[in-house]
This record gives sequence, C-alpha cells and structure tokens, in this order.
Amino acid sequence: MVKITVIYPFCFGYVDNMICALQSRENTIVTHIKYSEIRYKYKSVYERGKNFILKTCADRNLKKEYKTEVIKRKLANLERQDYILVIRPDLLTEDIFPYLRNKTRRLISYYFDAINNFPEKEKYIKYFDKVYSYEKDDVKKHNLEFITNYYSEFKKIDKPLEYSVYNISSYDKRFKHIQNIAKELKAKGSVYKFIVRKEKPVHCDYVEITDQYIPLERTHKELKKALALLDIQKDNQKGLSFRVFEAMALEKKLITTNEDIVTYDFYNPNNILVLDLENIDIPLSFLNTPYDPLPEALVYKYSLANWINTVFES
Repeated sequence: MVKITVIYPFCFGYVDNMICALQSRENTIVTHIKYSEIRYKYKSVYERGKNFILKTCADRNLKKEYKTEVIKRKLANLERQDYILVIRPDLLTEDIFPYLRNKTRRLISYYFDAINNFPEKEKYIKYFDKVYSYEKDDVKKHNLEFITNYYSEFKKIDKPLEYSVYNISSYDKRFKHIQNIAKELKAKGSVYKFIVRKEKPVHCDYVEITDQYIPLERTHKELKKALALLDIQKDNQKGLSFRVFEAMALEKKLITTNEDIVTYDFYNPNNILVLDLENIDIPLSFLNTPYDPLPEALVYKYSLANWINTVFES
C-alpha cells in the first residue's frame, strides 16, 4: 500500500484533479490538505498591525504560523508516509519541513511558478529530497528536476464549435494584450470568447469581464467549443502553462506568446502559432487548416497519469 500526502494551496482545480487521480489508483491511500482553506482571523486591529510589523521587521507572519500549526495537528496521528508532496512551500513557515521529514520516506515539492516571481522559494529547496520545476532556467541554476505541467483526462465528446479562439484568465498585466488580440480577431471577423476575472468588473468592448470564479470543469467545457486556445505568457516565465497541454489533449490549435515552446518535441507550426505581441498577426490560414494529430505516445507523455508515475516513483 502506497501512502501519499499532498499539501497545497488553491490552484484553480489542477491539483484537485491530481488528488482525484491518485485516489483512483489501486493500493494508494491519499491524504490531502488544502491550506488555503485554513483561515486565520485577526483578534483585533492591533493584532493586524502587529503582524504587519512582524512581517516587515522580523520575517514572521502570523497567518503562515497559524496555517503551519493547523497542518501539524492534522498530521499528528498520520502513519509514516511514502511521499509527502508540498506545493508552494514558501507559503508555510520553515519549521514545518523538519516535522514533515519525520513523517515520510520521500519529501518532494513541485514549483510551477518561476523562482524569479517568488524568490523566497529558493531557500526552501534544501528541505526536500527532490524539487520538480517546469522552469528550465530554475532547473539548471538550482539543480532541480525538470517536469512540465500536465493535462487531466478528458471525455472526448464532439461538440459544434462556437468560437474560433477561447481564453480565460485573471486580470493582470496581460489584460492589455488580450484586448489587442481581441481587436485583431474582431477586425478579421473571427468569433472569439475571451473572459477575464476581475474583482471589480469594468466595461470593455472586446473582452467579457466577470467577478465570478469559473470552476475548472466549466472551463474545460468551454475549451471544447473552440477551434483554438489562447495562452499569454506571464512575465519572467518560460515554463509552459496548463493551457498548452489542454490544447494538446483536446486537439485544439494553440496561439501562444511563449517562444520557448518551439524547443519542445510536440511543437508543430501547423498546430501552434507563436504570437509577437509587438506585431499581432493571426493568419486566417492558421485557423482554417485542420489540426495535425500527434502520436499517441507523445500525447501520453504530458498526461496527468504519466506525471504521477514520474513524481511518485517507486
């Protein structure tokens, strides 16, 4: 019997899918703690002020400390594990890792954000037997194990296409680029659907703005209605997003700003358009030609099933 514990924050449903896949495996016992659901409430405005001072002057954080202690209590009576996987360890206090070390045969982590974006993650590497990362530069610089993101299993149901291009993303620096791409598609008469999540919605003629969280399951239904998916790379990131692999699994064309994608073994210019944000051009010929299917073994390489087999090795 393989015993696995996963400790993770909110990740838009992608880690939840991993946990479901682990739970479906024979001879596997899965414990999971989503620490973003552990809420800390300040007792007063004075305590809020105290935490600000601690974070600024003493490198302490009452919220982190509380989450860490709750996790310890949850794991107190847990049998020794074969694997403990921690996602975003920088959101916990360092004292939890010696504790976890005594609870498991293998303590591992997965960094699916570049260390440049969260520099504190660098000091946490030393606590793990192995740290996986999808960021090639981090792998080389910090001697990590390279692994990409993955796609979850999809039920391939043929549905009438409703959009030429689909995108859903959070409101950040990429928003202006999304608007510009939408203008380009509209000018060419393409029917697209772009949704941006923003707490305080604003009016936009080209993009749908919503303050509602859209579950991953619903997003996947929308992906199936599109001919192509749009992926806009975040700053300081070369690692491939989940959307890249969702496009692969669904046999959808991909429009991406990530130039590093051309170095991967699945890159096919007939399926993938690398977009220059300074000179936006989406040829109708790219959208109008059929998808070129990839070999089954190559597609499986980037599946969640293969990801699990790789990370939770015997």
